[in-house]
Amino acid sequence: MDSRVRYLNFIARLAENMGWSWAYWQFDSDFILYDIANSRRIEPVLNALIPTKGCDSLRMSI
Repeated sequence: MDSRVRYLNFIARLAENMGWSWAYWQFDSDFILYDIANSRRIEPVLNALIPTKGCDSLRMSI
């Protein structure tokens, strides 16, 4: 999980720093963002994609 989180954080920040928009399409597969069976978000993945600092309103919608 640690390497996955580092990778996702790196790619998302790289895209943002280059002025690119990005999307995450792995909702429920290899790099899941949401565990449907347990009805919960995968917090390390969410935190890598949307950092907790300054993004509270965006995080509430996920």
